[in-house]
Amino acid sequence: MTMNAMNGQSSLFDFAGSAGAAAAVVEAVAVEPAEPAEAEAPTTAVERRDQAIRRVKEGAAALERQLVEDALDAVIERHAATGAVFTSEDVIAELGDAYGLIREPRLIGALMMAAARRNRIVGGDYVRGSRPERHSAPVRTWTVSGAGEATPAR
Repeated sequence: MTMNAMNGQSSLFDFAGSAGAAAAVVEAVAVEPAEPAEAEAPTTAVERRDQAIRRVKEGAAALERQLVEDALDAVIERHAATGAVFTSEDVIAELGDAYGLIREPRLIGALMMAAARRNRIVGGDYVRGSRPERHSAPVRTWTVSGAGEATPAR
């Protein structure tokens, strides 16, 4: 083994004695295989949003999902007859203390978007939120599809 004259340290190439031996040492080092790439990474904002919503729904525990679905169903039923608008804050109010069990609050939005895709609810304008922890951030309003008519089950 030879020492580097500049800093007194030896290198892998000095230790191996030749470039061929160095290649054998490098080849012997275990390299973990790369993780498989996801099928077509999302490139647009809409694709990224949809992927995030999917991950939130898939990552939620069954209990969390059921709690939010039940609360959303109750809000939809209550607003179906009147046609009044509602927001995610109404779903949170319906959850009450159970809201503390929801680890990922975005689950509410994900399930509301799923209800919209199934034509149960229709998105409207945005209003200022009333929950203090949201600092008056905009919140989307929703109405029940065919308000005043029977609402199909999920």
